[in-house]
Amino acid sequence: MDALLLAEAMKKASIIWVQTPGNAAQLLWTVWIDGAAYVVHGSGEQDAPELPDGGVCDVVVRSADNHAQILRWPARINTVSPGTEQWQTVVPTLLSKRLNLTDSDTAEERWATNARVSALTPQQ
Repeated sequence: MDALLLAEAMKKASIIWVQTPGNAAQLLWTVWIDGAAYVVHGSGEQDAPELPDGGVCDVVVRSADNHAQILRWPARINTVSPGTEQWQTVVPTLLSKRLNLTDSDTAEERWATNARVSALTPQQ
């Protein structure tokens, strides 16, 4: 897979389709940060297919114009743990990009206790 094409497509993508083994693909809001697609899911956030830490999934990026598939890439799923350096790096960006956030002052705490942040990292 062409890393430059992947990075360019993902920088422009605000949604992706994520499919885990044995499940249907599901549309998820995402933010591309430092070579990974990040999704917030769980209680109070978007429903997502089972995204097991250390698991795998396929990510599909579609055209905003005609919804045609642009890319399909395999990803490794990793949970971003609250309080870690990775959490401190990605969560402020996720918060700033999250549309219609009604609890911006407490959303990070809510995500840490009631939701999950997952990193979907491209695999060869």
